[in-house]
Amino acid sequence: MRLIKLVEKIINRKTWNYDGYRYTLKSIEDNGYYAQIEMDCQLPKKGQSYCIKKLESDFKNIIDIVSSILGVDEINYNVYFFVDGKMSEDVYINPEDSMEIRNYLKDEKEIEFYTSLGFIKVKIKCYPSKREPTISSENFLTFYMFYDIIEVTKNDSDIKVKEEHFSDFCNSLNEIVIDREFFLDIADEIYEIINDSLLIGTFDGSVDVLAQMRNILGRDANLSSNEYVLKKEWFNF
Repeated sequence: MRLIKLVEKIINRKTWNYDGYRYTLKSIEDNGYYAQIEMDCQLPKKGQSYCIKKLESDFKNIIDIVSSILGVDEINYNVYFFVDGKMSEDVYINPEDSMEIRNYLKDEKEIEFYTSLGFIKVKIKCYPSKREPTISSENFLTFYMFYDIIEVTKNDSDIKVKEEHFSDFCNSLNEIVIDREFFLDIADEIYEIINDSLLIGTFDGSVDVLAQMRNILGRDANLSSNEYVLKKEWFNF
């Protein structure tokens, strides 16, 4: 109990500021095993995007300072954050950043790659999922989306797929697109959009994109096949 009182006294000495994120102690209790702590967080800009990993990283810096002052190796704690008076979310992307991401995705994108058929060009349209971004224990910030393949050409001519091989075609093309750096480039762009707010580098985080094919050439994608390589016999040339 005495240790927790000393921790409370030191944290209460000031408002702790990291990169414009301002922290003050809301409450602290001793549950017998660890300190149960609640912190108020004032964001650099009201209503901005944020990630709880940034808040946790900053609070670890606070606890490390408190431990050093008290001369103890470790303080066991569990911390909750309140942002704008509400319990913090794991990841919050505000409407402005969400719109910027949506605007970036709305443009058709084209990739070209070599296959057993020769060089293939694919036009892709991406759409954000309604699923909220998540943050993993490894600090991967994952954004979820769908994508449609709206055009597939070889030598500037549309590819015609035999109906009995449509599922094979869908699955193989999906594997090829996912395996390229296409979604890595999208992840990099999303990183640039949100990083001014989230300061992802401060908690050694990264942005990942998890995409699912939704439509191909105007039809629902059928990914039930186990084929992963395009084969000439699937097409009418």
